[in-house]
Amino acid sequence: MLGLSATHLLGANLFAYCLNNPVNLKDNTGYGPVGAIIGGILGFGLGALLVPKVADFLKLTGWKRKAFIWAGVAALTGLGAYVGWYVGEAIFAVYQAGGAFALQINKAIAGGMARLVGGVLSAAKGNGWIINVGRLTLRIMTESSSRVNYFRLSMEGKGAMTVLGALSSDRALTHISITFDNIIKIIQTILKFK
Repeated sequence: MLGLSATHLLGANLFAYCLNNPVNLKDNTGYGPVGAIIGGILGFGLGALLVPKVADFLKLTGWKRKAFIWAGVAALTGLGAYVGWYVGEAIFAVYQAGGAFALQINKAIAGGMARLVGGVLSAAKGNGWIINVGRLTLRIMTESSSRVNYFRLSMEGKGAMTVLGALSSDRALTHISITFDNIIKIIQTILKFK
C-alpha cells in the first residue's frame, strides 16, 4: 500500500522500486530481486572458498590476510549480486528446477542462516540441510519428486510451524517457499523463540 490519498498519488514515483524502468527491471515472480540475492549468495560462497587460498598463495599473514579475505569476499559477493541482478530470471528458473544447483544454493542459504541464528548445520536425509537452534529445527529442502524448494520450521515435541511461528498441521502453511522475505521472517521467528 502506498499510504497516499488519491490527490497525492500523482506526486509519488510509482516506479521507484524498479529504478524507473518497469519494462526491463521487472519481477514476474513477485519475490523481489531474486537473481541478485542468489548471485550474492553464490559470490559469497565462492569468495569464502577461493579468497583464503589466494591469501595463502600470496603468503599473507595477520591483519593483511584478514583484510584481504574480507575485501575479496565482499568484492565477489557484490559481483555475484550485480551479475545475478541481470540474469535473475534465468537463475531463478534453474533454481526452481531443482537438481544440484538448487542443492548448492540451499546449502549456501542454510550456512548463512545458521551463522546468523547461532545454529548447528547438518545434512538432512534426502535433499537438504538442517539447522538446529535450541528446541527449533529448520529444514531447507528440495523435494525430489516435485523439485520444490522450501523451508520447514518445527519445534521439538510440538510439531511444524508457519513462517511466523504459529503451530500448524497444514502442509500448505508449513512448507514455506524460499524467498528473501521468508528468509527474513524465519530468522526473526527463530530469534524470537531462541
